[in-house]
Formats: sequence, C-alpha cells, structure tokens
Amino acid sequence: MNDISYAPEVMKWARINRFGPKFEVLEKKIPSSAKVSVDEIKVWEEGSEYPTFSQIRELSVLYKRPLAVFFLSEPPKEDVTLPDFRTFGSVSGGDITPETRLVIRKAKKIQDYASSLYTETYHENKFKFKKYKVTDNPISIASYIRDELGIEIKKQFAYKTYEGFFEYLREKIEETGVITLKSGLSDSFPLEDCRAFSLINEEPFVILVNNKDTEGGKNFSIMHEFARVLLRK
Repeated sequence: MNDISYAPEVMKWARINRFGPKFEVLEKKIPSSAKVSVDEIKVWEEGSEYPTFSQIRELSVLYKRPLAVFFLSEPPKEDVTLPDFRTFGSVSGGDITPETRLVIRKAKKIQDYASSLYTETYHENKFKFKKYKVTDNPISIASYIRDELGIEIKKQFAYKTYEGFFEYLREKIEETGVITLKSGLSDSFPLEDCRAFSLINEEPFVILVNNKDTEGGKNFSIMHEFARVLLRK
C-alpha cells in the first residue's frame, strides 16, 4: 500500500524535459537493472496508479532531478531556453536536444552555486569590464582588452598547439571574474545544437564550450562568447 501520492503532471514534465515526448526514446535509456518500466511510467503519468517511494528514487536518478521535485503539486517554472550561443552557420531558433537542455541546467546551477558562495564568503567577484555597444569601435576595444588581459601577440604565436592556447585564454578570461566551462564525457551534447553558449543574465557570468568541437573552433568560441559578455548581449 502506497500512502504517498505524486502529481502525474510533474512526472510527465520531468520525463519530457529529460528525454523528450516520445516513450520510445525513454525505453532505450532505461537500464536493465532499473526497477521501473515504460508501461509503469505510462500508468503513473495517467494518474490511475502511483509509484512506490523506491520507484520515485529510480525516476529521480533516471531523469536527473532532485528527489524533492517529485513531491511538488505542479511542475516548477524553469527556463531552459538556449541562452546566447554559437552555432554552425549562426542558425538560431531551432529546437535543442534533451542532452543540451541538461548541460544548460547544470551550467545555471554552477552559476547559482558560485553566486551563493561569493555572497556567503563576502567575496566580491564583479566583472572588470564595462558594458560595450555594437556601435563602439571594435579595433580600439580589441586592442584595449588584449592589453588588459595581457595577451601578447608574441606569446600567442609561441603556442605550438590549439589546446595550450585555449587554456591560456581560459585563464586570462577567468581573471576577469567569468567562469569558463568545457563539456566533459558525462556532459556531452550534440555539436549541431551549439558550439558554445554564455550565461549573462546575472553575475558571475558563465561561458561553456562544447568539447566535441575542433581545437581551433574552441579557441574561437571562447573569445566569441567573451565578446557577448562584453556586450552583455
């Protein structure tokens, strides 16, 4: 006998946000060791039966959501629209995959954690540059930013690999107060969705680069997103 009830719409919301609307996709993602099945999930979402607490814990792991989410009476309001981003061919407005949505959620969580940590430790982490406009002179701004970051042309061309220069750029950008991230094996997402994105809604600003991209592409992406940060756009 299960004395705990769960809102079917919350379970449906969690599934769709993780794997999309098709149950066929979910069926491929459920591990053989899981104690839940697609048929059971369908019944739970209809509201005719309720899962046990242990089964809710399984869903929590499967959908990568905190356990507390499943005790809500309705789905939480969550903005996982793609923020400022770089794509192939500057394409915008397309739908993004669940994998990319998850990476955006994680990046926003890191931003929230960092903001809370700075507040609790009384650490001021203000971005060091003012907001620029697209009508400003790009050559003079680029020269000023290069000087402020200490990126010397001679040192830039001394790097033998794209990877080495990327880490150098990353270090310089983080000195301005921006958090830089690179997607890893557990946070892999399609390159077709985006090559990089930035969170500029609040400080600390965040830049994430898709690790599936070419090494040269990553260098361009991190500076492309840094330019977005400078424009706050």
